[in-house]
Amino acid sequence: MNKLFITSIYAILLVLCLAGCTYQRGTVFLPYLGLPEEIYLTTKLNNDALNVGVFKFTEPAYAPGVGKKAAHYVYQELLRKNVFLNVTSELNITDNSINNLINIAHNKKYDLIITGNLSYYFQGSNFQSSRVDEEIYVFRVIEKKPDIICYARSMESGSPAPSIDYIFVQGNGAPAPSATLLMERNAKKFAKLLLTLHR
Repeated sequence: MNKLFITSIYAILLVLCLAGCTYQRGTVFLPYLGLPEEIYLTTKLNNDALNVGVFKFTEPAYAPGVGKKAAHYVYQELLRKNVFLNVTSELNITDNSINNLINIAHNKKYDLIITGNLSYYFQGSNFQSSRVDEEIYVFRVIEKKPDIICYARSMESGSPAPSIDYIFVQGNGAPAPSATLLMERNAKKFAKLLLTLHR
């Protein structure tokens, strides 16, 4: 009887100790990167020796500065993947109207200009998903006239991993991936698309 009682006490103490144990489930894994979800192409480019200017993206009023950051990621990916012979960052231009961009491109002898629109930006948390929607526009510069050759829209989202309570342990969740990471993923999609555009 005493042995059964002592064993029961040990079992209860063990359960109480283990009930407070937790383990970390790790980070959220995002799916394989493909091409942008929406693509519109008017022509193919057969020449890699192009001079390209990258201009900042427009952005939601509630997220100032993220349009410039999104364009910077595209610029970095174009350089990293050697998509064009010469890529120049023009992210400090304040007037993003197409006429102004075309004038700059004509004066600097750009063959193409790349700009875009960050239409949705939301930084998630432990309980809400992150999401970033972006559009990219590629214009060919012909005698001061814009000629769109590519439009693409990419939508990236990531959900948090919820916490799960088990009998003896608790699996800690993981926060949603950052909106910055989602912008980087969109940039990779755009660069992958532009590689296929002329190769």
